[in-house]
Amino acid sequence: MTTRYDLAIAGAGPAGSVLGYLAAREGLRVLVAERSHFDGPKPGETAPPEQRPLLARIGLSHVLDESTHTEAPAVVSVWGNAQPAERPHILSPFGNGFHLDRRAFDERLAQAAGQAGAEVRLATSIRFERWQRGGYAVLSRRGERMQARFAVVR
Repeated sequence: MTTRYDLAIAGAGPAGSVLGYLAAREGLRVLVAERSHFDGPKPGETAPPEQRPLLARIGLSHVLDESTHTEAPAVVSVWGNAQPAERPHILSPFGNGFHLDRRAFDERLAQAAGQAGAEVRLATSIRFERWQRGGYAVLSRRGERMQARFAVVR
């Protein structure tokens, strides 16, 4: 018997995990496949304070804890100019920005997708083959064949 999904997502980064979370929360059968175990290093990023209400609106504010970020009262960058530019967050109604530990942040988002009902598979690479009659064959490197109505590649 072939496993069937409404949506199959290749990659459990922020976009893939949040999409999986939202789709599963709406009752869709979702597969989120991530080729890693979230064990490798990832470059950090700084997110603006405006991301806080976005995460709260979709029920994911809990992923921002001491394991996933540190507070960033300002961002200093050199982008297209030799002079550093500073963007302080002191006047933001949403508080400080945050420096993300991308590995931990990605892992927490994938866990949230799983808690919402998505099937999250780590150490699983998948590819898609489009069917002429609609939908996709979802093929794992291990030789497993699945089906999905919709497919997303990060």
